[in-house]
Amino acid sequence: MKFKISLRTIKGLKYKANDNTFIKSKRSSYDDSTVKDCFLVLDKNSDIIFSNFSFSKAIGFLCNYGSNAKNDKFVIKDGSVPKREFNKGVYNPNTFRRDYYNNSNNGKTLKNYSIKIHPVKVKDYVDYVKSLKTKTSKKSRKKLVKS
Repeated sequence: MKFKISLRTIKGLKYKANDNTFIKSKRSSYDDSTVKDCFLVLDKNSDIIFSNFSFSKAIGFLCNYGSNAKNDKFVIKDGSVPKREFNKGVYNPNTFRRDYYNNSNNGKTLKNYSIKIHPVKVKDYVDYVKSLKTKTSKKSRKKLVKS
């Protein structure tokens, strides 16, 4: 499966004002060509359910997401379904990273969730986050004026 994603797709995701990449960009200037890897967590339909510049946060989110009773359980490529226990086995971020992430063995590879890496230009990301803050503050001002 060929995976192609644009910054526009990432723009549809929620961002955090305390995102480390955004905070560091305010302290130091990135040139136009600086690129960072963005880790995208995808479900079985290849819909993005989480995005972050931190690999450990992406894995932690996926493990919590899979262990939540409202979401689909993890399904292994060989068809087995591991017992759903919070922070145990495949649902533990450390075990997942060590034994299940990028494993070529069908008995240790997830079928219904995946983590893809997408390079993002930091300058474009920062400009986008700044534009969101401007839009949000304009909406807040309109609400205050109407009240």
